[in-house]
Amino acid sequence: MTTAVSSLPELVVLVTAVRLGHLTLGVGNIIGGNVFDMLMVALADVAYLRGSLYSDAGPTGLILLGGTLLMSATLAAGLVMRERRWIGFEGVSIPAIYVGTILLAIGT
Repeated sequence: MTTAVSSLPELVVLVTAVRLGHLTLGVGNIIGGNVFDMLMVALADVAYLRGSLYSDAGPTGLILLGGTLLMSATLAAGLVMRERRWIGFEGVSIPAIYVGTILLAIGT
């Protein structure tokens, strides 16, 4: 629930940017938010006093982290290799990665 609520401002910016035809702004908003979140994880790792944060995260947390990284990398690759017609490969890949990540997380 917290994730959904905290993502609403990004969704509003994304929808507004797409409606105005500023696709780069919308995608930059998504990537920027995810990069900021990943930086917070890195800072938390530095501040964690009992060693590495990742060693205590558990398998589900690491699966979710890996899925987030994979989705961000797929989105960045989609920006580099942008399709001019139809939906880009990232439009199909990201939902598939999301569903796969959730299924893996539930299975652990």
